[in-house]
Amino acid sequence: TCAPDPCTVAAKLTESGIQLHIDVIGLNVSGKARSQLQCIAGSGNGVYYDAQDADDLVSALDTLSTRAARPYESIGQRITGSQSPTSAPKITAGDWQDVLGGAGSNKRELFYSLSDFDPKSTLHVSATVNQPLGGNDKVNVDIVRAKDVGPKDAYCVRDSALNLNATQVGLLSPSVSYDAATATHEECKPEGLVLRVRRGWDYVYDKYDGGGNNDLPVEIRIIEEPAIVKGQPLPNKTDDGIFQVPSTTADRKKLVGGSSFANAPTITDGAYALTTVPGETQIFLVDVVWGQRRQSQLTIPKLTGGLKNQMGGRGPA
Repeated sequence: TCAPDPCTVAAKLTESGIQLHIDVIGLNVSGKARSQLQCIAGSGNGVYYDAQDADDLVSALDTLSTRAARPYESIGQRITGSQSPTSAPKITAGDWQDVLGGAGSNKRELFYSLSDFDPKSTLHVSATVNQPLGGNDKVNVDIVRAKDVGPKDAYCVRDSALNLNATQVGLLSPSVSYDAATATHEECKPEGLVLRVRRGWDYVYDKYDGGGNNDLPVEIRIIEEPAIVKGQPLPNKTDDGIFQVPSTTADRKKLVGGSSFANAPTITDGAYALTTVPGETQIFLVDVVWGQRRQSQLTIPKLTGGLKNQMGGRGPA
């Protein structure tokens, strides 16, 4: 019965760049009213919960308060990428923050120089956003040579990520790895390489296809993996071992994952029990060294009822 429509207002607030997060609990609602409440949550970067009675309502409020108490934490130093590859600022190993512009902005394509790395190293690069992307909005990351940048430039490595559903709030982290030793063509030799982060680019058609109107904070992580020195001793070979799945719930420690790389807990061998809500991303850190391989298994109970309808075919993942 509201005028104007609160779903439209929530969408306008989100598009204006206001960092608003609207979670909605529907207490015993159905039909048009439920659809309206879901629309408000979806347009307001939030999550919708069904509550059929007072106990459900208390549980939903408790879940929301727990999640709201640990908002997304950005990490990294501020850096301003250039619009031209020839004037790109130098970027080194570590965590960085920048802002991708929206549709029509000249900042939806940003460049960073990779000139300060050992050409024998392997670079692992990711660009992470924590806001939902609508329509064909995408985040792309690739490594190219500065002199080759153009409409049909030859890339060395690239990756892309997009939201299939703008109501699902979660982290998107397209990532690439570059190793000069395995570069098979001249365009990918280490001299003059730049990192490019783009928004809304369609690799298939080589053009911009979408991209929201709002600015989009992005976190860039670069890890430099040194080359193995010839003659350097390697760890002794060990048995692969047998992956043991704990048989009882008593073996599982209760755990809540981080909402970002900044507050993610480090987990070790063992079993853990956790809960998650639709649209939520939880992050855990696992230390893995040379010669080790991580083995893990996630068991999810079969979804039923309203939760199954809410998730559809999009998760959990």
